[in-house]
Amino acid sequence: MKLVHVFMATSLTFISAMSFASGLSFSDLDTDHDGVISVKEAKANTLLTEQFAKLDADKDKLLSRSEFLNFQL
Repeated sequence: MKLVHVFMATSLTFISAMSFASGLSFSDLDTDHDGVISVKEAKANTLLTEQFAKLDADKDKLLSRSEFLNFQL
């Protein structure tokens, strides 16, 4: 039983750390406040940079808020 508690605590800690590490909001990433995230702005987050081309549905090299909503950890 105690092993289950340790596992759960460890899992929750890991999930919290992942959320914190990638916890930049759209507004945080849109540093020039033009309503979109550019490739340059996306470089603030490695995972977002890796997914940028896939997320950019209209291939304009910018992420709108709706495109950003598809970002996954």
